Amino acid sequence: MWFEWILVIIFGLCFGSFANVIITRVPHRQSIFCPPSHCEKCQTSLQPHHLIPLFSYLLLFGRCAFCHQRISWIYPFTECCIMILACISFYFYSFSVNTILIFLFFTSFFIATLIDAFHQEVHAEILFFVLLLSCIFLYFNSEFFLNSLIEPLAIIGFICLLSIFLQAILHKKVIGEGDIVVLAATAILINNLYLFNLILLSSSCLALIWLLIKKQQKIALLPFLFFPTFYLFFGQSQ
Repeated sequence: MWFEWILVIIFGLCFGSFANVIITRVPHRQSIFCPPSHCEKCQTSLQPHHLIPLFSYLLLFGRCAFCHQRISWIYPFTECCIMILACISFYFYSFSVNTILIFLFFTSFFIATLIDAFHQEVHAEILFFVLLLSCIFLYFNSEFFLNSLIEPLAIIGFICLLSIFLQAILHKKVIGEGDIVVLAATAILINNLYLFNLILLSSSCLALIWLLIKKQQKIALLPFLFFPTFYLFFGQSQ
């Protein structure tokens, strides 16, 4: 088992390194394949030994090997978080299709969450990938796939109507299209009305508390959806 866990940890760290590329480049409409990885400060291309997930950051003491400017903490943070997601997915589902689906779901959700948190924007391609993964997961884990979709779709229909109603009254968009897509993905993945209501309640309370503390007019909603979804999904799985 220890060898399997080592493979999972290495895979999680490597995937986390790739996630950093997405988080860094997608908000700026840059290609995730070129140019090669480089220092954001001096633009010098990095060597292969500078790209070892987490360990390169630690060995370089969090600084660029060329200009010696500090490297953002978000890089090792993302790699560690996605490594933890890989370990948790493997712990609950071992080597299976569910492991891959759940890992990709929460990793994509986490990437979208960080982009929303730092840039307050969502990207349709990432969110619809999250939605697709939730549908595939439900297909493999439901005896009657179409019947299982009825309740989540009814919930999302209600949220869409609520969004239109609030926008008509308040004259501003309260629930964005991206948030609706994520809620749809969450409802399909959880497939449990009670747990989904808990997610809505807890995320709304967290967002309200944050608004009161920061006194902001606009906040990123995905972070407040990610953590309750993550906690209640794996709590249900346990």
